[in-house]
Amino acid sequence: MSITTIIPPRTAVCLDVIRNDVLKCLKRQPNVPVSVDDIAGSIAGVSPLQVERALFAIEGPVTSAGGGQDAYVHRCRCSNAGVYIT
Repeated sequence: MSITTIIPPRTAVCLDVIRNDVLKCLKRQPNVPVSVDDIAGSIAGVSPLQVERALFAIEGPVTSAGGGQDAYVHRCRCSNAGVYIT
């Protein structure tokens, strides 16, 4: 008699969830550049490439629920970091 183990397929992480997590990481340290590797290390199951893509997607003005411009997310291409500017 043999025992068979069934491993469930790896679930893909939703891109919106990654974007929100990256934004939360940047908001924790406003006006301080955070490297892509540090962000990837603080989000479970996310690669640096996914973080770079998320930064590219969210780069720009961050608006509040009221519609006003409160802050800006900038992707530092030279240092491979992101910064939440208030």
